[in-house]
Amino acid sequence: MSFEAERVDQIACRSCGLDIDARRLESMSVISCPRCKAKNRVPVKIGNLIVDKPLGQGTAGIVFRAFDPVLKRRVAVKVLKGETKKGDPGSEQRVRKILNEARAMAAINHPNVVKIHKISTHQGTPYIEMEFLSGGSVKDLVKRHKRLPEADALQIAIDCAKGLKAAHASGLVHRDVKPENMLLTEEGDAKLLDFGVAQFRENSKGKKKVVGTPYYVAPEVVKQEAVDHRSDIYSLGCTLFYMLCGRPPFDAESVTAVYMARLKHPAPQVRQFNKEVTKKTNDVLVQMLRRNPEDRYPQYDNLIRDLEKAMHLLKQDTHLLTASTVASLIEEPDDEFAQLSPEERIAMMAPKKPSFIKQNLPLVLFLAIVIALILLGVGIGLMYMNK
Repeated sequence: MSFEAERVDQIACRSCGLDIDARRLESMSVISCPRCKAKNRVPVKIGNLIVDKPLGQGTAGIVFRAFDPVLKRRVAVKVLKGETKKGDPGSEQRVRKILNEARAMAAINHPNVVKIHKISTHQGTPYIEMEFLSGGSVKDLVKRHKRLPEADALQIAIDCAKGLKAAHASGLVHRDVKPENMLLTEEGDAKLLDFGVAQFRENSKGKKKVVGTPYYVAPEVVKQEAVDHRSDIYSLGCTLFYMLCGRPPFDAESVTAVYMARLKHPAPQVRQFNKEVTKKTNDVLVQMLRRNPEDRYPQYDNLIRDLEKAMHLLKQDTHLLTASTVASLIEEPDDEFAQLSPEERIAMMAPKKPSFIKQNLPLVLFLAIVIALILLGVGIGLMYMNK
């Protein structure tokens, strides 16, 4: 951390509830409960928040998982990376930047943008408290599965395009769209994080450099030209490519080689690396990844429309009827059918399984005959006994 967080004196085991003396334990370390041996992490305090786990870090800050004891909810906390010294121009500039970024994100009220709860300071260093998303990042998801099914990748791209559209309407350009900055809810909805992180900065030699992830930045960023929302569309295209193929469109042994390949060559088509991708999705990516911003989608509405059309065609081709899409895929339903819910329509269209009796008719007949013979024998026996 960029400051000394407050230690806690005591923690309760998350399994058995035993109170454990934490005064001599290392902060953020993992210990075993003396009673039940369950693993526990030694938390620290930032303001009124109990911070118990690092989640990741970017160019500007480190993100931790935390718990708000007042509101009884999980949150995420982003802490400014590096030392902050009062009176130091560099420190003050970084502080202003993270505060401006948080205020900008707080101004966007959209379900596909991570919500900012508040901005505060601890020992003079600012931190951002935001909503906690338990699904991890898109990068984590691709690492686990190598690549994503086309429908899942398209839905994530649609979610993020809608979030970027909302940001654009607020006058913001993300400038660092990449898999790490796309977080997922438990239900699988995607949300954007870290607006305004990538930008040009002066390095120690006084030369300009590109700050951002080389695999996802647009060519105009590499050339240090003006950027706008079409630069974000390009980066979103690189991320969609990554989800479908498990690799970005441009890959090389060095950052310089990645930049030069992006400037010299058109982006490869996604079907070169994943032949299962549909033609419509391939065509959408071709336009998203044009080198010239003028040749890309001019507005997010155009992009979202084509992504949704690609999803629609994919589900038609593969006959994927789900509760969320079946209603829009059925043409001219009759009145009775139209009044059913999507789940009821799926149940109606599903093939009916034959009953147990129909499936096992010979066995049922055999058992019926056996039972009849047994009953007949018992009846005859009772008759003779009565005589």
